[in-house]
Amino acid sequence: MNLYLCRHGETTWNRKGIIQGHLESSLSAQGINQAQALSRQLKDTPIDAIYSSDLSRCIETAKLISTNAELRVDPRLRERHMGALQGKSISEEPSLMAGYHGRFNQNAMDIEGSESTLSLLNRIRRFFEVININNNSSIIIVTHGEWIRTCLNYYHGLPPWSKETLVPANCELIEIDYEKISRLP
Repeated sequence: MNLYLCRHGETTWNRKGIIQGHLESSLSAQGINQAQALSRQLKDTPIDAIYSSDLSRCIETAKLISTNAELRVDPRLRERHMGALQGKSISEEPSLMAGYHGRFNQNAMDIEGSESTLSLLNRIRRFFEVININNNSSIIIVTHGEWIRTCLNYYHGLPPWSKETLVPANCELIEIDYEKISRLP
């Protein structure tokens, strides 16, 4: 069984340095190219299903990766809610910079309305509790940078907010062991 995590393609807001969180931003031309390149890379890999966040940047990426696999949209795959920073660039809100970077040192960011790391981790756990995967499946999960970073920290036994794991590049494909992640507490 193959289980892959994939961050969505680059968006217009990624390009401008704007924090997205739960807000929508469409794929840039580069993001479309990234997803198409990943599709070519996976052309000989049978994919049974693609799970996608319900945000359009992930759905669009998933559809570009594979037109043959079943697409399953799941809101638990949404990006971490960034509270008052959503829709803003760090340069617009320098007073929130310490709070934003605090996500690497503690459970909660010091930003009004933001989602804690443990809340995000609970969504990740609930997702892996309910997906149906058999030993012959190849599954791709198209989601977001903070979701993947938190998931990989958990997977590697690190504190979920650890800065040991970096946010993956757009359309970066990361293989993980489903048996291992499904057995974690």
